[in-house]
Amino acid sequence: MQRITNNAGIDLAAAVWLATDEYAYDTRPNYISVTTLIKPIRQTVLSRRVPPEDRPDDVLDRVKSSIGAVLHRGIEHSWKEHYRSSLLKLGYPPRVVDAVRVNPGVIEPDTIPVFTEFRSEKEIEGFIVSGQVDLIIDWRLRDAKSTTVWAYMNQKSVDKWKLQGSIYRWLNPEKVAHDELLIQYLLLDWNAADAKRTPNYPPHPLPTRSIPLMGLKETENWVRNRLSLLKLFADAPDHDIPECNEEELWRSAPVYKYYLNHLATGRSTKNFEDALEARKFMASKGGKGRIDEVPGTVKACLYCPAFSICQQKDRLIADGSLI
Repeated sequence: MQRITNNAGIDLAAAVWLATDEYAYDTRPNYISVTTLIKPIRQTVLSRRVPPEDRPDDVLDRVKSSIGAVLHRGIEHSWKEHYRSSLLKLGYPPRVVDAVRVNPGVIEPDTIPVFTEFRSEKEIEGFIVSGQVDLIIDWRLRDAKSTTVWAYMNQKSVDKWKLQGSIYRWLNPEKVAHDELLIQYLLLDWNAADAKRTPNYPPHPLPTRSIPLMGLKETENWVRNRLSLLKLFADAPDHDIPECNEEELWRSAPVYKYYLNHLATGRSTKNFEDALEARKFMASKGGKGRIDEVPGTVKACLYCPAFSICQQKDRLIADGSLI
């Protein structure tokens, strides 16, 4: 059993919640989940070489995933147990409510099927690819994500969710008829005051976003190629495994620090995210001073189960990218 630390001394009430893991692990040797499949090749290959007891896991590392699990369970429970009364409260006519069928074994004509939290799988390239779909309403794939306003506004993870949703549709073509994924956001740090004064700020903490999905053939080709790469590098030495790219490393953007006094070493006069804007500002000061570029840092390694054995991580620490 993997040990979970509580280095911050979180109170027992929350610590037990965060340490709870209800995921149904599959021990078949050729099994691979959709969430694992879309992770970086290096992370997937190397993490399998690290025994579970050697993977660092602290309760604080589980906060985001635990909040997401609570959100999904709440939505699933509401549809399974209370969909009828809730739809009527929301003003849907009884004839529409009567047509809803939650997790039907047989889909009858003129009904509105709703599928919640079910697992499906396909065998391909010697693997069993499996994924758990959160919600399908009237043939449309949906997912709920708890995140930050910044992540929502910058469309962080949208490409990953597009790929994940495309594979879910590929696994369940008989249940998904629309070529889009609807993301239901829960913005944990949404602020009403910021919504009034900040352009493009979400108007409420529960916005949705439609993400176009890949075609079924395109998705299958991606899955086959990914599985082929995993087989190719399964036993390869570290230096032969493709390195994680900048996006996979969660590298932040560089910062350009302008110093009015070119000899200054302390706090900068002004910081910029764009080099051209920094140079324009310097020009407005008569060309005086200097601009220092501070490279972005990476964060994904800190949450990677292969951290202890990854040589790319060592190089990132050495060059100052990983703190």
